[in-house]
Amino acid sequence: MVYAIVRYDKNLNGTYDHSNIPMYLFNKAIAWTALWMMVVSPFAGNILVLKSVYEKWATVDLMQKFVRDLAEQSFVFFFVIV
Repeated sequence: MVYAIVRYDKNLNGTYDHSNIPMYLFNKAIAWTALWMMVVSPFAGNILVLKSVYEKWATVDLMQKFVRDLAEQSFVFFFVIV
């Protein structure tokens, strides 16, 4: 909280009034919580699913292998472009 007051207070070269800082911090806390819930947590679940697929890769049929390979290429293509 002390860092936020020093960083964001209008009297200390910031951009927010002193009374707005608690709401600003509350807003950031909600945004970071939403980010973790929507992005990071499902990503970890997808990693676990992919682990189970790789363990059973010999028994997976050809169409499922094709879809998985297509998804992986799209994922790599996205990060190369961005």
